[in-house]
Amino acid sequence: MRYADVAVDAPVGYGRTFSYSVPDSLSLSPGHVVRVPFGPRTAQGVVISLTPVAQVADTREIIGTTLPDAILEAHQLDLARWISDYYMCPLFEAAALMLPPGERVRARTYISVAPGADAAEELSLTPFQRRVLDYIRRRGSVEQGRLVRAFGEAARGVLGRLAERDIIVRSEGR
Repeated sequence: MRYADVAVDAPVGYGRTFSYSVPDSLSLSPGHVVRVPFGPRTAQGVVISLTPVAQVADTREIIGTTLPDAILEAHQLDLARWISDYYMCPLFEAAALMLPPGERVRARTYISVAPGADAAEELSLTPFQRRVLDYIRRRGSVEQGRLVRAFGEAARGVLGRLAERDIIVRSEGR
């Protein structure tokens, strides 16, 4: 089994990488831009190094690459490590400075009303939760960032509670 240390596009500590297993069907080298599972979502990452041993016991598998060839060379990865350490920024942020224009892509989270959402469950919602749900229902699907801009940061907590109660569903897109 092969493993990759990946700098993930997520708010993590500086210099931090995560271990992922490399599928046998995937040819990887340091500098490849990859898609990886990260928590409940898919994130973009940069392969920093390949290793025969993972940092942790259980690893998740790399989903795939964005391009067939590695984009960053060894000297660029070294520079990204230096930038991350010196400026105490996430390693991916440092590496992203060297990616070609348009290569960095952030997946967006879209919110929609769950099919078969329980009407009785909706009766127990607070007025603010109802307003957020009505906003989503009127649009069919709404990008989470747009919803937060419309209702403020408090909407993030509401979305979490609505998702726990299976009233809304989240999906990823670009």
